[in-house]
Amino acid sequence: MDRTKELLVRLEYWRNFPGYQLERHIDILFSFHLRDIIKHKYGIDSSDYVIPEFPINQNLTTKKRKGEYSDNIDFVVSSKDLKTVFFVELKTDMKSIRQDQNDLMKICDGMPFADVLKGLVDIAKVTKEYSKYATLIYYLNYIGYIEAPKKLWTLNYGSTPYGYKRAISEIIVNEEIDAKVKSVFIQPQKTQDKDNIIDFSSISTLIKPKDPLFADLLSKCVNSPGFVEFTEGI
Repeated sequence: MDRTKELLVRLEYWRNFPGYQLERHIDILFSFHLRDIIKHKYGIDSSDYVIPEFPINQNLTTKKRKGEYSDNIDFVVSSKDLKTVFFVELKTDMKSIRQDQNDLMKICDGMPFADVLKGLVDIAKVTKEYSKYATLIYYLNYIGYIEAPKKLWTLNYGSTPYGYKRAISEIIVNEEIDAKVKSVFIQPQKTQDKDNIIDFSSISTLIKPKDPLFADLLSKCVNSPGFVEFTEGI
């Protein structure tokens, strides 16, 4: 069996085990199709800039917790003109949909992305994950959403980087772009007739010509996990 096909067959089987979160293992596969999915759904050309597990400062949400507390968005994808920033929440099991995540996405929908970035900078000021936040900031700087001092890239991240906090405090959020957040849910079934929900069946049909193996997996994941008998080779 082809290794890619073998991988997808195993994912299909393993999703039925307790505690196994399929979405944590196929998110990278989804990332290659987000551009087509967004274009098909909204008619907007998105860029190749995809950021996984984007931290949202909890001070921007109903939790109102200051400091480095954050909730993560599965994917952040910007439009080519940078005016729209898609917040994408991925679910592979309808039973794992949580109200607090829905509330977060609702709060973020329509929010100025500049506000999100200011919250991110506040997290970066107090975090101990220096190198990871420097990497995220570098990426956002490259896209054009922020302007960060070049000295941030020359610090020694092998230990506590001297000058890190000062460099972070010099970051400028580019508010002239006036980007707005668009919240999107990708999930197995479309439970409501809402513009921000994209179901697996429609995605499977869309990507099948380019990626038939992944499309086949998605079509099988429309239904919730359940009992399956063991098959040799899985």
